[in-house]
Amino acid sequence: MSDKTAGLAKDREERSLKKRRLVEQAIHDLQNNNEVITFKGVALLAGVSRQFMYNNFKNSIEDLRKETKNTTSTIGGVAVPSRTFE
Repeated sequence: MSDKTAGLAKDREERSLKKRRLVEQAIHDLQNNNEVITFKGVALLAGVSRQFMYNNFKNSIEDLRKETKNTTSTIGGVAVPSRTFE
């Protein structure tokens, strides 16, 4: 591998790692705020594409969505589903 190719590969790896950290932070923030975890919501908060989410976090997000599927929040004394289907 040439120096230029190695440098490009290193840059790509660093960008990917930075995106992964942003996604992990976005998930953490949403969980701490008891907000719904969706591909769209995490992608928007992290500033990454939904395709990046599906390529790298599909199983994680699906697992989180399953965990929160039946959760409810009380609003005005009424229990409403916390999760939407985005």
